Amino acid sequence: MSASTLKICAGLVAVFAAQAALAVPVQYQFTTGTAAEPYQFAGLPPGTAFVDPVLAPLTGLSVTGTFFYDNAVPVSSVNPLTPNPNFSTAPGSSNYANAISNFAGTIGAYSFSDPTGSAQVGNDEFVPAQLPPGLPPLQPSPPYDFVQIGTYINFGGEVPDAAGFTIGDYRLIGARIFWIEDYAPQSTPDFLTSDDLLATLPDLGGRLALDFVTGTPADLSTFKVAYYFVDDVRVRPVPEPTSLSLLAIGALALGGAWRFRRAATPRT
Repeated sequence: MSASTLKICAGLVAVFAAQAALAVPVQYQFTTGTAAEPYQFAGLPPGTAFVDPVLAPLTGLSVTGTFFYDNAVPVSSVNPLTPNPNFSTAPGSSNYANAISNFAGTIGAYSFSDPTGSAQVGNDEFVPAQLPPGLPPLQPSPPYDFVQIGTYINFGGEVPDAAGFTIGDYRLIGARIFWIEDYAPQSTPDFLTSDDLLATLPDLGGRLALDFVTGTPADLSTFKVAYYFVDDVRVRPVPEPTSLSLLAIGALALGGAWRFRRAATPRT
């Protein structure tokens, strides 16, 4: 390779490195598999899992969408160290408000979006849910790595800013993508070393959750929550138009250098 070609390549590498350093927030796209993952509903015997019948119209559909991820936002809060024994929690994990924005997706004929979102990171801090009193306890398990991104979930009376959809009496209030070590799916490896916000999101299969409610929190006799889980989630950065243009310019430059060198080579 000629000296001029090497200079062009080095210049392109430097430009792309600068672009990567300044590309905050970065747009990602995601897609899922089509198989609905059943969940363990509190109060049922161990091993009993199901998909809520109301959400059956979603079965067999893939979820696709995009969002923006800002890896430069500071920690906004840290979760309490005492977990709720009835829910899967990540005590001590760090929350990053506004790390996610413009989260939007579709599933079949349904669509949803939310301009604001957050991220949660817990290194060896995810604790699986325990069954309610009176049922056999689950086997002890160590804390796991845990990363979750998605829209805000408003159970405290805030006015939700998500644009969702309804199925029967259930309305969508949030969407989440998460990765849990050895848990969802079970092949996920140990992938965290701290609670710091990741520079790039995991290149691992994750799980997507669509969160539905019916009724209002003010009336617990009518308020119910339902989740729809789908595995095989993959997230990928969307190439910046500027980067694509630079790639095209680089290819043309390399082609021109090659043609110039070939034309300058004496023919025998």
